[in-house]
Amino acid sequence: MKKIFIFLLTLCLVLPLAACDLGKRSGTLTIAENGQTSYTVIYAQSSATGRDAAQIISNCLSEMCGAAFKPQIDTRASESATEILIGETNRSASEKAKAALPKEGDSFSISTSGKKIVIAASGDDALLRAAQYFASLYDTLGFAGDSTLLTVPASFSVQKSVHIPTAEPCDVLIAGADVTPTALSSFKLKDTDKFNRVRAGTSDGTNFFLAAADAAGQVKILKCDNTGALLAQSEVLPLGRAVSMCYNTLNGFLYVAHGGNEADAVSEIDSATLKLHRTYYLAAQVDGIAYRDSENAFLAHQKGSDIYRNFNYKWEAVGDGVTLPTPVGAEDFVDLLADSKNIYALFDSEDGPLLVTYNLTAGRYLPLPCPIAVTPSFFLIQNGDFYIGWVKSGTTLTKVAVDFTPEGTYTEPSEAFNGWNTGLNTDGLYATEYINVFQTAKKALPSLPTRVAFQGGCTDGRYAYCCLEDQNNNYDDTSVHRTRIAKIDVITKKLIKLSEEMELDHSNDACYNSKTNQLIVVHNGNNRNRISYIDPETLEYIGSATMPCNIFSMQYNAARDRYIIGCSSWAHYAIVNPDTLTFEKRFRVAPSAEYCTTKITTQGVDCDDQYVYFVQWISSERRNQIIVYDWEGNYCFTKNLPEITIESENIWHIGKDFYIGCAANPDDRIYKVTLTSWLNIPK
Repeated sequence: MKKIFIFLLTLCLVLPLAACDLGKRSGTLTIAENGQTSYTVIYAQSSATGRDAAQIISNCLSEMCGAAFKPQIDTRASESATEILIGETNRSASEKAKAALPKEGDSFSISTSGKKIVIAASGDDALLRAAQYFASLYDTLGFAGDSTLLTVPASFSVQKSVHIPTAEPCDVLIAGADVTPTALSSFKLKDTDKFNRVRAGTSDGTNFFLAAADAAGQVKILKCDNTGALLAQSEVLPLGRAVSMCYNTLNGFLYVAHGGNEADAVSEIDSATLKLHRTYYLAAQVDGIAYRDSENAFLAHQKGSDIYRNFNYKWEAVGDGVTLPTPVGAEDFVDLLADSKNIYALFDSEDGPLLVTYNLTAGRYLPLPCPIAVTPSFFLIQNGDFYIGWVKSGTTLTKVAVDFTPEGTYTEPSEAFNGWNTGLNTDGLYATEYINVFQTAKKALPSLPTRVAFQGGCTDGRYAYCCLEDQNNNYDDTSVHRTRIAKIDVITKKLIKLSEEMELDHSNDACYNSKTNQLIVVHNGNNRNRISYIDPETLEYIGSATMPCNIFSMQYNAARDRYIIGCSSWAHYAIVNPDTLTFEKRFRVAPSAEYCTTKITTQGVDCDDQYVYFVQWISSERRNQIIVYDWEGNYCFTKNLPEITIESENIWHIGKDFYIGCAANPDDRIYKVTLTSWLNIPK
């Protein structure tokens, strides 16, 4: 770790000077006095980031001393001795400061050059981080004073690297992927004396920092190595119950959420000295906190709720937060972590720790039971691995990793397709019968008739939603058809809920809109342009809408916030705006002898950020295929589906793997189709 320069907060009392005399005096620079300043904040004329950074610093300085600091562009005519330079200005001091930065990686520096204060950075992101660092930790740079006098040491220099995570759980823990946690090793804390009840913990990548209490509830911060040996400890600190911790890789400070009766308080602690720096009071009560390197921001779990709140680098609330579902089986919330892509929440359950990964971009989540029979107290990340802490005759940390192959790095099918596995064959695809949908649904309703047919299907990333259509022995008149929706846990393969009958015509396809948290069912019967909205929790009908054409299939892409629909002419598909249900683009796809050698039945559609996937049934050959296009209407390739000899109905994916819903009364089933990008058969 780079050394963090800490300057003692010093109050300087000096005789008043006129504004024109502000500047350097013995050992210090006078930045402002009696509400006046001669300093200007200068940024490069061509830099929008420089302007934003200059505004952050100007606001910070004005709040400190009451003087007016206004950002100005770097014209030569305005140059003076008393300037605060932001980024690549045309001043020589800026050029020299940037030249002194490391050539590799992102970094910034804050230093003095004569009477000037110079903030230099390797790039735009680092410059914004430098401004945020300044605004939140100006006192550690030596800025001291109030509305009467604001000073800073006449000579100082701080250089920081912007941390870019190189090993994160999200690299292998993809929300929705087929992964299994494994307990690798455990170690018990040593030499902790009576402070042996650890309530929260975090890591700086090398050592562990733990908030530990004694029998009376007094709290200290312990610094331990990765064997549990004690390296240093703080004095007793006023940290409440100390329910959660995180480490800020930019400034090197620890943050502790007090919890209990002080749930709005988060304290900032210097990781080098283990001394309390300041306490923030939040606009919400929280019991779990996490730092996100990628945003230089914080995430917090709102106490007693399913809400996760965003806070900026100064612990100011940003937005209303996001509500994420608590999975089935979870009991008490324990702790919170985050990285650049995922949120990780740890719950206690009847079967032990339950780790839940939430992928906000994809709108999906995945519960992962952890194989240790303990009651968890906290958890943390170190170099991409999880450690779960639990207390029993002292505190033990158990390292929990995830079994994965190189395939685990793929978050969607398009990332795993390459020149080897895109031929008109089954290379790279391996199918296994995964869930018997009819038999699973029949457990809830033994009287479910065998004539029921599996039609539309989709997923929210954890649950499968299967449309089971009873045609009432009248295939042509879909007004008498009735559909039940079976909600099935994809991991446990257990039925969660079976709906009442609904009038959804042929219920030909379905999709899940993660933005609105609704299921959409495509009718494709007597009402060929109708869709219906279903509540995924209650499985009750919400309402219907009319599409701009007759459709047979539909899928939603969260990253693009768009629907893909299959138009009721097999050679057409379209992109539809979900808010207006109007065409954004419509494509006519010409048939190709490569993949259309016989009559096909068009079925469901799936999509990811790059490709659109239609599943098709060729009855004369008793086989199925996936035909692949891009989002611009271009045909890409076709894949034959191996070992599936019954009629496909729907297609969806979790992670990189497809799930194909097939009808075969009374054995309707879902096949899992594993996609591999390399020449090897999965074990």
